[in-house]
Amino acid sequence: MPWVYNHFLKVRNKYYAEHMDDKGLTVFDTMKMLTALKDVTWLNGVNSQSLQRSLVKLCILF
Repeated sequence: MPWVYNHFLKVRNKYYAEHMDDKGLTVFDTMKMLTALKDVTWLNGVNSQSLQRSLVKLCILF
């Protein structure tokens, strides 16, 4: 899902800019954030496997 990919790309870039000495966010960190995001947005209607796959693709590329 492109929206999830782009949203978490921004989140990861912001995290890295603020914490350059840390190793960054893992796919599991972003999945936890996604769970919290699903509780309050329209993403609740999308199956979780599709959303998680977007996060895995993002983490593989970076």
